[in-house]
Amino acid sequence: MGKHVISAVQAQPDMKLAGAVESADHPAIGRDAGEFHGLKPAGVLIGRYPETGESDGVVIDFSLPGGPEAAASWAQTNRWNFISGTTALSGSDQEAIRKAAGHVAVLTSSNFSLGIQLLLMFAFQAAKILPEEFDVTVIESHHKAKRDRPSGTAKSILQAVALNSPSARWTDVAALRAGNIIGEHELRLVSDYETISVSHHALTRDVFARGAVKCARWIHGRPCGLYEMKDMIER
Repeated sequence: MGKHVISAVQAQPDMKLAGAVESADHPAIGRDAGEFHGLKPAGVLIGRYPETGESDGVVIDFSLPGGPEAAASWAQTNRWNFISGTTALSGSDQEAIRKAAGHVAVLTSSNFSLGIQLLLMFAFQAAKILPEEFDVTVIESHHKAKRDRPSGTAKSILQAVALNSPSARWTDVAALRAGNIIGEHELRLVSDYETISVSHHALTRDVFARGAVKCARWIHGRPCGLYEMKDMIER
């Protein structure tokens, strides 16, 4: 995701990339963050957080379990707002994010696609309207290197249904891993008489980076607290 976030930031005339962080053994360490990814030079070397004392900004985190803990802690210490799209968070990740939200504005999302946000809204409203005879199934597909299963987005869809559903509603989730599938999610609402199906297919990872950068713009200057992407949409 680093390449896509850097590209999205470079496309904004009023934003600049202040830092790019990777794991210590990553081959990109010490390289220009733009050039390494085949983009225009960013003037930032991969492997460091911005020096303390630089102007306030926003940390955008797409990492693996353990990464959000370090990123959120740095954001809290340096008073930068914090955005994370990392899923399968560890307990220490969740605690670090919770603590950071007491000092800076924090926005987390399992998926920064606007289309997925609309699907979540549909799931919430459909669960409210449809009787419990409608079973709920979420089918998600991703590339074979994705570690968590089911995806964070699939869990979010089921959570949206659960928030507005009778406890007796039957739910299930199926997770598929193959090839280089970026992300596909389908919500099926099935009764004995009809089926309602809504799906979303990510065509490029740029959709997640663009959404995250949009959230970074929105959260800048917000008071401390924990936000969701729907807060940006609804306001």
